[in-house]
This record gives sequence, C-alpha cells and structure tokens, in this order.
Amino acid sequence: MSVHADARVLLRYEAGAPDQRVAHVAIDNPAKLNTLTPALLRELAATIWRLAGDDSLRAVVLGSTGEKAFIGGADIDVMAALRRGPPPASST
Repeated sequence: MSVHADARVLLRYEAGAPDQRVAHVAIDNPAKLNTLTPALLRELAATIWRLAGDDSLRAVVLGSTGEKAFIGGADIDVMAALRRGPPPASST
C-alpha cells in the first residue's frame, strides 16, 4: 500500500482579536486532487478535535490547496490496497 507522504492537513490562524480568531484548515494534496486517505482523515480529525478545545476560536474554515478540485473523494489506490488486505504469509 502506498500512502502519499505529501498529503497533509495545513492549519493557520487568521489575525484578529484574541477572542475572534478564525482557524483555516486545508487539505494539501493537489497532485492527487486532494483525495482522502485513512491517514489524512485521521490527521484531519485530530486537527478538528484540537480546534474544538480552543475557546478563542469563532470559526473554522475548511478548504484545500490546488486549483482543480476541492476534494476528489477517496484515494482509490489506497482504498483498493486496504480492501485487499495484507499479503498472505509465505509458507517455508
């Protein structure tokens, strides 16, 4: 299974009053049309949970990088590998 190491979740805060901050979360994998992998979904969930505990935030904006797609859905190559499961153990 190949997980694309360049797929990641970016986080930045918009400047503003301390009690009116806006967090910007972006899916960053434009080469693969911002497709989602299990690892990227775990990272996104962890980021959202971390932000949920920040009482100074007023909003969270979800976006993506690149110009072709917001999110292209699931990464079919990774999902197919997950579906096949691990290779069978060799018998010696």
